[in-house]
Amino acid sequence: MGRRIGMLGGAFDPPHIGHLILAEAAYRQCALDEVVFVPYHLSGDKYPCASPEDRLEMMRLSVKGIDYFSCSDMEIKRGGRTYTIDTVKEVLEREPDCQLFWIIGSDSARGLTSWKEWENLIKLVQFIVGYRDELIPERDYFIPVSIPYIGISSSEVRRRLKEGSSVRFMIPEAVREYIIERGLYR
Repeated sequence: MGRRIGMLGGAFDPPHIGHLILAEAAYRQCALDEVVFVPYHLSGDKYPCASPEDRLEMMRLSVKGIDYFSCSDMEIKRGGRTYTIDTVKEVLEREPDCQLFWIIGSDSARGLTSWKEWENLIKLVQFIVGYRDELIPERDYFIPVSIPYIGISSSEVRRRLKEGSSVRFMIPEAVREYIIERGLYR
């Protein structure tokens, strides 16, 4: 088998330390070679506040200097609504010998059966599921990884930014500076 690649998709609107903690836990606990963050253009049920280009740049700033983290613009380049199954197929077409893992939180794990072509998806990747203390469904395609509960979400960060409250230490400093510089989430 080739490289063990973990992928973490999402809006990253904005990226916060919870995303990085989940990726780090997956990298360490599952012996991955790399974790690739994949900001989507649009998903089926979420409409990001920041532009795809701003979210991509914030994600790049978040992983800068971490040699086993990278960021992909593949879903943004594809445009329109993006689905995990399409991204997985694209990656496996480019790198057919890799072992591919999709990293999700326990909330996403509970809703996996609503994903587009989920039955095909579980044949192509294993899901690394970050859990805190809650129970996650036992599935042979789920690999649980333990993460600390930190109680930070992108919606909470956006709310605090709109109010003018501090988000220092909730998001990477370079992202905080980018948000201020660009006047995002006001």
